[in-house]
Amino acid sequence: MGFVEITGTEGTLELPDPNYFDGDLKLWRAGAEEAEIIPATGPANGRGMGVLDMARSLRAGVPHRAQGALAYHVVDTLVSISESAETGTFVGVDSSAVTSQALPEDWDPMAATL
Repeated sequence: MGFVEITGTEGTLELPDPNYFDGDLKLWRAGAEEAEIIPATGPANGRGMGVLDMARSLRAGVPHRAQGALAYHVVDTLVSISESAETGTFVGVDSSAVTSQALPEDWDPMAATL
């Protein structure tokens, strides 16, 4: 079982612990005998990568990935998931957010930037 499991009409997605940005995803499509394994990429054990990326972006004068609209969408999604679990019904997510660009696979959280 994954750290986070999301089940929908098309299948189930098992996600690893989101605090570390590592671990494979498992996608169980409806009717499939086996899960599709989607390997993690990039640096492992990435706790703190988000705040580090934000600090580097602020220092460089470029927009960071953790914008307020994304935070609102995350909260809206979590509230919808909670309501769905409580009521046993589908609950839509009304908000949306622009997808942030992923960190490059060679992004190094240990690189000296000062």
